[in-house]
Amino acid sequence: ENTAKPLSIEVATIEPFPIPLVTGTILDVNVLFQLNEMCPVGTTVKMDMELQGLINVPIPCLEVDDIALGSCVYAIDDLLSAGADLLCPTLPEGQACNLPLNPGTYGGEIMFEFPEINPLIANLLASGTYKIDAAFLLEDGTEFTCLSFTLELTGSQ
Repeated sequence: ENTAKPLSIEVATIEPFPIPLVTGTILDVNVLFQLNEMCPVGTTVKMDMELQGLINVPIPCLEVDDIALGSCVYAIDDLLSAGADLLCPTLPEGQACNLPLNPGTYGGEIMFEFPEINPLIANLLASGTYKIDAAFLLEDGTEFTCLSFTLELTGSQ
């Protein structure tokens, strides 16, 4: 099968890595991807997150301080709105900062500083290696595309 995928990642880096989950940490995130098909209105991303170990532990979806963390479903438009200051400048020229996202090259370098981290979040996302499966779902529930990645977090030293 030689069909083009809806999305192809060209660059994906985070520095420092592992990621220190510490207030004031500055993350240098560099992501560049090619969107080959339009991502329509109503698209969501379903995140499944597991702490890796001798026995993998699923992380449920938990809301802390109006932030949903863990294995949650997020509306793409909500993510774009919440991260507008960081995300909107990484969109192609002429692309509105909401769905539908048209085919094109997206991404770039984002510098992000962790705000004060609620101890509940720091304890929930303790040091460890997390496997994250992200399924991008169309409004009717069919899969648009999917990604899997691993994050390593460290606590305060």
